[in-house]
Amino acid sequence: MKDSIICELYEEAVSRAELIVPEGSEYMEACERSAEAEALLRKALSEQQKVLFENFIVACRLVQKIEDEENYRQGVSLGVRLTAEAFVTSKRG
Repeated sequence: MKDSIICELYEEAVSRAELIVPEGSEYMEACERSAEAEALLRKALSEQQKVLFENFIVACRLVQKIEDEENYRQGVSLGVRLTAEAFVTSKRG
């Protein structure tokens, strides 16, 4: 079954989004804190716990990917509805 056009647009947008990095010290500081916290956590874990943690990270990323795709789909759908309404309203006026 072929993906919807919105899904195709999302996949293309994701590849372009990888080239975009938010600007600002807040983002950079958050990234640094996240990396440091993860490194400290991994040091404290046993090998078995590291495997469990990695499985958790993979599962979280999958959930995030699905949520991101749905957010994108909802945003595109809203944009299309707003555009359609603008055309209908402008024809009435």
